[in-house]
Amino acid sequence: MSVAEMNKDAWETLGWQGITLKVPADWNIGAIGGDRDQGYLRIDGPDMPRIEIKWASSKSLVDVSGIVDKYLGDLQKKRKRGEPEVKVERDVPLVSKRQMRKKDLNCFSWQADSQGHGAAWYCPQCEHSMIVQVMAPIVEDGRKLAAEIIAGIQDHPRGGGITWAAYGL
Repeated sequence: MSVAEMNKDAWETLGWQGITLKVPADWNIGAIGGDRDQGYLRIDGPDMPRIEIKWASSKSLVDVSGIVDKYLGDLQKKRKRGEPEVKVERDVPLVSKRQMRKKDLNCFSWQADSQGHGAAWYCPQCEHSMIVQVMAPIVEDGRKLAAEIIAGIQDHPRGGGITWAAYGL
């Protein structure tokens, strides 16, 4: 399904460990690990893993650029023999710092036999570093999909309550 065919009115809120985002209704949690201080969340579509989110708490500023460098380096190292080379791009115009309200936002993209577009940041309000990537088949407009999803992520609760939402509940 292309991004243009997705009915964003049918997207659902998914909330986990204080993180909330909107995803297509047929995407669900595929893997979880950790807790509010440090963890991992993977959201799968019907065809493939679609979103990965990693977070870690830190009382001091974090080298966000270094987090992205390590992440992309690990991605290139994990390539198996015979798989296409992973082409990475840093500082892509995916979402703006102003739109995300994050001063140290770092956006990136990669492409191999599928594509991924992501962002990393440190939030001094909740004292968490976050790295998020949205994956898509090559035939989709993955950049537009990622921009839509990442721009809507809340990395900490707003208004005092923590949203827990999954599987349409």
